[in-house]
Amino acid sequence: MKKKIMILLIITFLFMMNMSTLIADEVPFYITMIVNSEGGSITSEQGGINTKQGFATHVEKGKELNIYLSPDEGYEIDKVLVDGNAIDLKELVYEKDNPNGSSKDGVAIYTFKNVNKDHTITVNYKLKSKSEETLFYITMIVNGEGGSITSEQGGINTEQGFTTHVEKGKELNIYLSPDEGYEIEKVLVDGKAIDLNELVYEKDNPNASSEDGVAIYTFKNVNKDHTIVTYYKSNNSQISWLKASEWAEEELFKAEEMQIIPNRLKYSDLTDNLTRLDFAHVVVKLYEKLTGNKAIASGNYPFIDIDDEEVLKAYNLGITNGTSEFTFNPKALITREQMATMMTRTLTKAGIDTKVDLEKVNKFADDGEMHDWGKESIYYMSSIEIIKGIGNNTFNVLGNATREQALLISVRSAEKFSR
Repeated sequence: MKKKIMILLIITFLFMMNMSTLIADEVPFYITMIVNSEGGSITSEQGGINTKQGFATHVEKGKELNIYLSPDEGYEIDKVLVDGNAIDLKELVYEKDNPNGSSKDGVAIYTFKNVNKDHTITVNYKLKSKSEETLFYITMIVNGEGGSITSEQGGINTEQGFTTHVEKGKELNIYLSPDEGYEIEKVLVDGKAIDLNELVYEKDNPNASSEDGVAIYTFKNVNKDHTIVTYYKSNNSQISWLKASEWAEEELFKAEEMQIIPNRLKYSDLTDNLTRLDFAHVVVKLYEKLTGNKAIASGNYPFIDIDDEEVLKAYNLGITNGTSEFTFNPKALITREQMATMMTRTLTKAGIDTKVDLEKVNKFADDGEMHDWGKESIYYMSSIEIIKGIGNNTFNVLGNATREQALLISVRSAEKFSR
Protein backbone atom coordinates (compact mmCIF):
# COMPACT_ATOMS: atom_id res chain seq x y z
CA MET A 1 0.00 0.00 0.00
CA LYS A 2 2.79 2.38 0.87
CA LYS A 3 4.48 1.55 -2.42
CA LYS A 4 1.32 2.44 -4.39
CA ILE A 5 0.98 5.74 -2.57
CA MET A 6 4.61 6.59 -3.30
CA ILE A 7 4.16 5.83 -7.03
CA LEU A 8 1.01 7.97 -7.10
CA LEU A 9 2.83 10.90 -5.52
CA ILE A 10 5.69 10.64 -8.03
CA ILE A 11 3.26 10.60 -10.96
CA THR A 12 1.41 13.61 -9.54
CA PHE A 13 4.68 15.53 -9.05
CA LEU A 14 5.84 14.81 -12.61
CA PHE A 15 2.45 15.88 -13.97
CA MET A 16 2.56 19.19 -12.08
CA MET A 17 6.11 19.88 -13.24
CA ASN A 18 5.10 19.31 -16.85
CA MET A 19 2.07 21.58 -16.51
CA SER A 20 4.14 24.37 -15.00
CA THR A 21 6.59 24.10 -17.90
CA LEU A 22 3.74 24.29 -20.38
CA ILE A 23 2.27 27.31 -18.59
CA ALA A 24 5.69 28.99 -18.48
CA ASP A 25 6.12 28.42 -22.21
CA GLU A 26 2.85 30.23 -22.87
CA VAL A 27 3.60 33.32 -20.69
CA PRO A 28 4.31 36.42 -22.93
CA PHE A 29 7.29 38.70 -22.47
CA TYR A 30 7.08 42.47 -22.27
CA ILE A 31 8.86 45.08 -24.36
CA THR A 32 9.03 48.55 -22.76
CA MET A 33 9.69 51.52 -25.08
CA ILE A 34 11.01 54.86 -23.79
CA VAL A 35 11.82 58.20 -25.45
CA ASN A 36 14.47 59.93 -23.33
CA SER A 37 14.40 63.35 -25.07
CA GLU A 38 12.24 65.52 -27.22
CA GLY A 39 12.25 65.21 -30.99
CA GLY A 40 10.39 62.02 -31.80
CA SER A 41 8.32 59.02 -30.76
CA ILE A 42 8.56 55.24 -30.42
CA THR A 43 6.03 52.45 -30.89
CA SER A 44 5.75 48.81 -31.96
CA GLU A 45 4.12 47.23 -34.98
CA GLN A 46 1.25 46.17 -32.70
CA GLY A 47 0.97 49.39 -30.68
CA GLY A 48 0.99 49.19 -26.90
CA ILE A 49 -0.18 50.83 -23.69
CA ASN A 50 1.24 53.55 -21.43
CA THR A 51 2.63 52.21 -18.14
CA LYS A 52 4.67 53.73 -15.31
CA GLN A 53 7.79 52.26 -16.92
CA GLY A 54 7.04 53.52 -20.45
CA PHE A 55 5.06 52.55 -23.54
CA ALA A 56 4.78 48.75 -23.35
CA THR A 57 3.60 45.80 -25.42
CA HIS A 58 4.00 42.01 -25.23
CA VAL A 59 5.33 39.30 -27.49
CA GLU A 60 5.11 35.52 -27.30
CA LYS A 61 8.19 33.48 -26.50
CA GLY A 62 10.33 32.79 -29.55
CA LYS A 63 8.57 35.40 -31.72
CA GLU A 64 9.96 38.67 -33.08
CA LEU A 65 8.70 42.23 -32.82
CA ASN A 66 9.46 45.37 -34.85
CA ILE A 67 9.95 48.65 -32.98
CA TYR A 68 9.47 51.91 -34.91
CA LEU A 69 11.60 54.95 -34.04
CA SER A 70 10.10 58.11 -35.59
CA PRO A 71 12.10 61.40 -35.46
CA ASP A 72 10.15 64.65 -35.74
CA GLU A 73 10.91 67.02 -38.60
CA GLY A 74 14.38 68.51 -38.12
CA TYR A 75 15.47 65.75 -35.70
CA GLU A 76 17.41 62.50 -36.02
CA ILE A 77 18.23 59.53 -33.82
CA ASP A 78 21.12 60.21 -31.45
CA LYS A 79 21.43 56.83 -29.70
CA VAL A 80 19.46 53.69 -28.90
CA LEU A 81 19.87 51.59 -25.73
CA VAL A 82 18.58 48.01 -25.55
CA ASP A 83 18.47 46.70 -21.99
CA GLY A 84 20.79 49.55 -21.02
CA ASN A 85 23.42 48.89 -23.68
CA ALA A 86 23.99 51.19 -26.67
CA ILE A 87 23.52 49.48 -30.03
CA ASP A 88 25.29 50.25 -33.29
CA LEU A 89 22.85 52.48 -35.21
CA LYS A 90 23.75 50.49 -38.30
CA GLU A 91 21.57 47.71 -36.85
CA LEU A 92 18.55 49.89 -37.61
CA VAL A 93 16.66 49.41 -40.86
CA TYR A 94 15.06 52.53 -42.31
CA GLU A 95 11.66 52.51 -43.92
CA LYS A 96 13.03 54.17 -47.03
CA ASP A 97 15.27 51.09 -47.45
CA ASN A 98 12.43 48.66 -46.70
CA PRO A 99 9.95 48.19 -49.57
CA ASN A 100 7.58 46.30 -47.28
CA GLY A 101 7.51 48.98 -44.58
CA SER A 102 4.17 50.50 -43.67
CA SER A 103 5.47 53.64 -41.94
CA LYS A 104 6.56 56.90 -43.54
CA ASP A 105 10.03 57.18 -45.08
CA GLY A 106 12.83 57.83 -42.64
CA VAL A 107 11.31 55.89 -39.73
CA ALA A 108 13.85 53.46 -38.27
CA ILE A 109 13.11 49.85 -37.27
CA TYR A 110 14.76 47.81 -34.56
CA THR A 111 13.74 44.14 -34.42
CA PHE A 112 13.70 41.99 -31.29
CA LYS A 113 14.21 38.41 -32.53
CA ASN A 114 13.48 35.07 -30.79
CA VAL A 115 12.23 36.84 -27.67
CA ASN A 116 12.75 34.83 -24.49
CA LYS A 117 12.78 37.52 -21.82
CA ASP A 118 11.51 41.05 -21.08
CA HIS A 119 13.33 43.89 -22.82
CA THR A 120 13.59 47.68 -22.62
CA ILE A 121 14.49 49.91 -25.56
CA THR A 122 15.30 53.63 -25.05
CA VAL A 123 15.83 56.18 -27.81
CA ASN A 124 17.36 59.68 -27.69
CA TYR A 125 16.80 62.19 -30.48
CA LYS A 126 18.84 65.27 -31.41
CA LEU A 127 18.48 68.21 -33.76
CA LYS A 128 19.84 67.59 -37.23
CA SER A 129 22.90 69.57 -38.19
CA LYS A 130 22.23 72.44 -40.60
CA SER A 131 23.96 70.58 -43.42
CA GLU A 132 21.37 67.82 -43.17
CA GLU A 133 18.32 70.09 -43.01
CA THR A 134 16.04 70.25 -46.00
CA LEU A 135 13.74 73.03 -44.75
CA PHE A 136 14.81 76.54 -43.82
CA TYR A 137 12.81 79.34 -42.23
CA ILE A 138 12.21 82.88 -43.46
CA THR A 139 11.11 85.35 -40.76
CA MET A 140 9.40 88.56 -41.94
CA ILE A 141 9.13 91.65 -39.72
CA VAL A 142 7.67 95.14 -40.17
CA ASN A 143 9.47 97.63 -37.93
CA GLY A 144 6.91 100.32 -37.14
CA GLU A 145 3.79 100.92 -39.15
CA GLY A 146 2.90 101.90 -42.69
CA GLY A 147 2.63 98.57 -44.45
CA SER A 148 2.75 94.80 -44.31
CA ILE A 149 4.99 91.92 -45.37
CA THR A 150 4.19 88.38 -46.45
CA SER A 151 5.45 85.62 -48.71
CA GLU A 152 3.96 84.07 -51.82
CA GLN A 153 2.94 81.07 -49.70
CA GLY A 154 1.74 82.96 -46.61
CA GLY A 155 3.08 81.99 -43.20
CA ILE A 156 2.29 81.90 -39.49
CA ASN A 157 2.78 84.37 -36.63
CA THR A 158 5.56 83.38 -34.23
CA GLU A 159 7.37 85.14 -31.39
CA GLN A 160 10.08 86.14 -33.86
CA GLY A 161 7.72 87.49 -36.54
CA PHE A 162 5.66 86.27 -39.48
CA THR A 163 7.39 83.05 -40.56
CA THR A 164 7.30 80.59 -43.43
CA HIS A 165 9.59 77.83 -44.68
CA VAL A 166 11.28 76.99 -47.97
CA GLU A 167 12.98 73.84 -49.19
CA LYS A 168 16.75 73.77 -49.53
CA GLY A 169 17.90 75.15 -52.88
CA LYS A 170 14.53 76.69 -53.74
CA GLU A 171 13.59 80.36 -54.02
CA LEU A 172 10.87 82.38 -52.31
CA ASN A 173 9.24 85.70 -53.15
CA ILE A 174 8.59 88.15 -50.31
CA TYR A 175 5.95 90.84 -50.83
CA LEU A 176 6.42 94.28 -49.23
CA SER A 177 3.15 96.24 -49.31
CA PRO A 178 3.16 99.92 -48.23
CA ASP A 179 -0.13 101.38 -46.99
CA GLU A 180 -1.60 104.32 -48.84
CA GLY A 181 0.53 107.40 -48.15
CA TYR A 182 3.61 105.32 -47.27
CA GLU A 183 6.65 104.03 -49.11
CA ILE A 184 9.51 101.67 -48.34
CA GLU A 185 12.26 103.41 -46.39
CA LYS A 186 14.76 100.55 -46.02
CA VAL A 187 14.97 96.77 -46.04
CA LEU A 188 17.34 94.68 -43.92
CA VAL A 189 18.16 91.09 -44.88
CA ASP A 190 19.91 89.21 -42.09
CA GLY A 191 20.68 92.56 -40.45
CA LYS A 192 22.21 94.23 -43.53
CA ALA A 193 20.55 96.97 -45.58
CA ILE A 194 19.95 96.04 -49.20
CA ASP A 195 19.97 98.35 -52.22
CA LEU A 196 16.29 99.13 -52.84
CA ASN A 197 17.04 98.79 -56.56
CA GLU A 198 17.13 95.03 -55.90
CA LEU A 199 13.37 95.15 -55.36
CA VAL A 200 11.05 94.40 -58.27
CA TYR A 201 7.74 96.26 -58.24
CA GLU A 202 4.47 94.65 -59.18
CA LYS A 203 3.71 97.47 -61.59
CA ASP A 204 6.79 96.34 -63.56
CA ASN A 205 5.68 92.71 -63.57
CA PRO A 206 2.79 91.97 -65.98
CA ASN A 207 2.28 88.48 -64.55
CA ALA A 208 1.96 89.58 -60.94
CA SER A 209 -1.31 89.00 -59.13
CA SER A 210 -0.82 91.56 -56.36
CA GLU A 211 -1.81 95.22 -56.52
CA ASP A 212 0.42 97.75 -58.30
CA GLY A 213 3.20 99.20 -56.21
CA VAL A 214 3.86 96.11 -54.10
CA ALA A 215 7.59 95.34 -54.01
CA ILE A 216 9.12 91.88 -54.29
CA TYR A 217 12.34 90.63 -52.74
CA THR A 218 13.42 87.14 -53.80
CA PHE A 219 15.48 84.75 -51.69
CA LYS A 220 17.29 82.52 -54.18
CA ASN A 221 18.93 79.10 -53.69
CA VAL A 222 18.03 79.09 -49.99
CA ASN A 223 20.46 77.10 -47.84
CA LYS A 224 20.02 78.70 -44.42
CA ASP A 225 17.46 80.54 -42.28
CA HIS A 226 16.89 84.21 -43.12
CA THR A 227 15.25 87.28 -41.58
CA ILE A 228 13.91 90.21 -43.59
CA VAL A 229 12.87 93.46 -41.90
CA THR A 230 11.15 96.31 -43.72
CA TYR A 231 10.73 99.92 -42.61
CA TYR A 232 8.06 102.18 -44.10
CA LYS A 233 7.84 105.98 -44.05
CA SER A 234 5.21 108.53 -44.91
CA ASN A 235 5.55 110.01 -48.38
CA ASN A 236 3.27 112.91 -47.42
CA SER A 237 1.40 112.29 -50.64
CA GLN A 238 -1.84 112.37 -48.69
CA ILE A 239 -2.87 114.16 -45.53
CA SER A 240 -3.86 111.55 -42.96
CA TRP A 241 -6.41 113.67 -41.14
CA LEU A 242 -9.81 115.02 -42.05
CA LYS A 243 -9.45 118.37 -40.32
CA ALA A 244 -6.74 120.27 -38.45
CA SER A 245 -6.02 123.86 -37.50
CA GLU A 246 -3.82 125.69 -39.98
CA TRP A 247 -1.35 126.67 -37.25
CA ALA A 248 -0.88 122.97 -36.32
CA GLU A 249 -0.30 121.52 -39.79
CA GLU A 250 3.47 122.05 -40.01
CA GLU A 251 4.07 120.01 -36.86
CA LEU A 252 1.40 117.48 -37.82
CA PHE A 253 3.36 116.74 -41.00
CA LYS A 254 6.37 116.11 -38.77
CA ALA A 255 4.26 113.73 -36.68
CA GLU A 256 3.31 111.91 -39.89
CA GLU A 257 6.94 111.64 -40.93
CA MET A 258 7.94 110.39 -37.47
CA GLN A 259 5.14 107.79 -37.60
CA ILE A 260 3.78 108.84 -34.21
CA ILE A 261 0.18 109.47 -35.24
CA PRO A 262 -1.70 106.44 -33.92
CA ASN A 263 -4.09 104.68 -36.28
CA ARG A 264 -6.98 105.69 -34.04
CA LEU A 265 -6.46 109.37 -34.91
CA LYS A 266 -5.80 108.97 -38.62
CA TYR A 267 -8.46 110.33 -40.96
CA SER A 268 -10.20 111.98 -38.01
CA ASP A 269 -10.99 115.55 -37.00
CA LEU A 270 -7.91 116.56 -35.00
CA THR A 271 -9.63 119.68 -33.68
CA ASP A 272 -11.91 117.44 -31.60
CA ASN A 273 -11.43 117.30 -27.86
CA LEU A 274 -9.03 114.62 -26.63
CA THR A 275 -10.46 111.58 -24.81
CA ARG A 276 -8.67 109.31 -22.35
CA LEU A 277 -8.71 106.56 -24.97
CA ASP A 278 -7.19 108.88 -27.61
CA PHE A 279 -4.41 109.96 -25.30
CA ALA A 280 -3.51 106.39 -24.29
CA HIS A 281 -2.83 105.69 -27.98
CA VAL A 282 -0.78 108.89 -28.32
CA VAL A 283 1.50 108.30 -25.30
CA VAL A 284 2.21 104.67 -26.24
CA LYS A 285 3.38 105.83 -29.69
CA LEU A 286 5.60 108.47 -28.10
CA TYR A 287 7.08 106.04 -25.56
CA GLU A 288 7.99 103.60 -28.36
CA LYS A 289 9.53 106.43 -30.39
CA LEU A 290 11.62 107.69 -27.49
CA THR A 291 12.88 104.30 -26.31
CA GLY A 292 12.97 102.25 -29.51
CA ASN A 293 11.16 99.52 -27.56
CA LYS A 294 7.75 98.06 -28.25
CA ALA A 295 5.27 98.47 -25.40
CA ILE A 296 3.79 95.14 -24.30
CA ALA A 297 0.10 94.40 -23.82
CA SER A 298 0.42 91.58 -21.30
CA GLY A 299 -1.21 90.45 -18.09
CA ASN A 300 -4.81 90.49 -16.96
CA TYR A 301 -6.95 93.27 -18.35
CA PRO A 302 -7.87 95.52 -15.40
CA PHE A 303 -10.92 97.39 -16.76
CA ILE A 304 -14.47 96.26 -17.46
CA ASP A 305 -15.53 99.22 -19.63
CA ILE A 306 -12.85 99.00 -22.36
CA ASP A 307 -10.92 96.25 -24.14
CA ASP A 308 -8.08 97.99 -25.96
CA GLU A 309 -4.45 96.88 -26.34
CA GLU A 310 -3.01 100.40 -26.29
CA VAL A 311 -4.80 101.17 -23.01
CA LEU A 312 -3.35 97.98 -21.53
CA LYS A 313 0.13 98.97 -22.75
CA ALA A 314 -0.17 102.45 -21.20
CA TYR A 315 -1.45 100.91 -17.97
CA ASN A 316 1.42 98.38 -17.85
CA LEU A 317 3.93 101.19 -18.38
CA GLY A 318 2.43 103.11 -15.45
CA ILE A 319 1.53 106.07 -17.66
CA THR A 320 -2.22 105.90 -17.13
CA ASN A 321 -4.50 104.55 -14.42
CA GLY A 322 -8.21 103.87 -14.19
CA THR A 323 -10.77 106.32 -12.91
CA SER A 324 -11.74 103.62 -10.41
CA GLU A 325 -10.48 100.16 -9.53
CA PHE A 326 -12.26 98.52 -12.47
CA THR A 327 -13.11 101.34 -14.91
CA PHE A 328 -11.07 103.39 -17.36
CA ASN A 329 -13.80 105.78 -18.59
CA PRO A 330 -12.42 105.89 -22.17
CA LYS A 331 -14.75 108.63 -23.46
CA ALA A 332 -13.94 111.10 -20.68
CA LEU A 333 -12.22 114.24 -21.93
CA ILE A 334 -8.66 115.18 -20.95
CA THR A 335 -7.88 118.62 -19.50
CA ARG A 336 -4.68 120.46 -20.36
CA GLU A 337 -3.46 119.83 -16.82
CA GLN A 338 -4.09 116.09 -17.16
CA MET A 339 -2.39 116.09 -20.57
CA ALA A 340 0.71 117.73 -19.11
CA THR A 341 0.78 115.25 -16.24
CA MET A 342 0.44 112.12 -18.38
CA MET A 343 2.94 113.41 -20.93
CA THR A 344 5.49 114.12 -18.19
CA ARG A 345 4.90 110.62 -16.84
CA THR A 346 5.60 109.24 -20.34
CA LEU A 347 8.92 111.06 -20.51
CA THR A 348 9.84 109.81 -17.04
CA LYS A 349 9.07 106.21 -18.03
CA ALA A 350 11.29 106.73 -21.09
CA GLY A 351 14.20 107.53 -18.76
CA ILE A 352 14.14 111.33 -18.96
CA ASP A 353 14.76 113.49 -15.90
CA THR A 354 11.58 115.57 -15.48
CA LYS A 355 12.35 117.33 -12.21
CA VAL A 356 11.74 121.09 -12.00
CA ASP A 357 12.39 123.67 -9.29
CA LEU A 358 9.04 125.37 -8.76
CA GLU A 359 10.75 128.26 -6.98
CA LYS A 360 12.57 129.25 -10.17
CA VAL A 361 9.81 129.06 -12.78
CA ASN A 362 7.73 131.91 -14.15
CA LYS A 363 4.23 131.36 -12.82
CA PHE A 364 1.12 131.43 -14.99
CA ALA A 365 -1.67 133.82 -14.08
CA ASP A 366 -3.97 130.84 -13.45
CA ASP A 367 -1.46 129.09 -11.16
CA GLY A 368 -4.08 129.04 -8.40
CA GLU A 369 -6.29 126.73 -10.47
CA MET A 370 -3.61 124.06 -10.67
CA HIS A 371 -3.88 120.90 -8.56
CA ASP A 372 -0.94 119.87 -6.45
CA TRP A 373 -0.60 116.64 -8.50
CA GLY A 374 -0.40 118.57 -11.79
CA LYS A 375 1.55 121.72 -11.00
CA GLU A 376 5.07 120.30 -11.30
CA SER A 377 4.24 118.65 -14.65
CA ILE A 378 2.75 121.86 -16.07
CA TYR A 379 5.80 123.91 -15.18
CA TYR A 380 8.22 121.22 -16.35
CA MET A 381 6.54 120.95 -19.77
CA SER A 382 6.29 124.71 -20.17
CA SER A 383 9.91 125.26 -19.03
CA ILE A 384 11.18 123.10 -21.90
CA GLU A 385 8.63 124.71 -24.27
CA ILE A 386 6.81 121.52 -25.12
CA ILE A 387 3.44 122.72 -23.80
CA LYS A 388 2.88 126.43 -24.11
CA GLY A 389 0.36 128.82 -22.64
CA ILE A 390 -2.63 130.08 -24.63
CA GLY A 391 -1.97 133.82 -24.27
CA ASN A 392 -2.25 136.47 -21.56
CA ASN A 393 0.15 134.37 -19.47
CA THR A 394 -2.50 131.70 -18.87
CA PHE A 395 -2.21 127.94 -19.19
CA ASN A 396 -5.95 127.20 -19.29
CA VAL A 397 -5.55 124.52 -16.64
CA LEU A 398 -9.07 123.09 -16.78
CA GLY A 399 -9.65 123.64 -20.48
CA ASN A 400 -10.10 120.59 -22.66
CA ALA A 401 -7.07 119.44 -24.61
CA THR A 402 -7.50 118.64 -28.31
CA ARG A 403 -6.19 115.78 -30.41
CA GLU A 404 -3.88 118.04 -32.39
CA GLN A 405 -2.44 119.56 -29.21
CA ALA A 406 -1.56 116.07 -27.96
CA LEU A 407 0.15 115.24 -31.26
CA LEU A 408 2.08 118.50 -31.27
CA ILE A 409 3.51 117.95 -27.82
CA SER A 410 4.44 114.42 -28.93
CA VAL A 411 6.33 115.87 -31.90
CA ARG A 412 8.17 118.37 -29.72
CA SER A 413 9.05 115.67 -27.19
CA ALA A 414 10.31 113.34 -29.92
CA GLU A 415 12.40 116.10 -31.49
CA LYS A 416 13.94 117.01 -28.15
CA PHE A 417 14.51 113.59 -26.62
CA SER A 418 14.64 110.90 -29.32
CA ARG A 419 17.76 108.78 -29.06
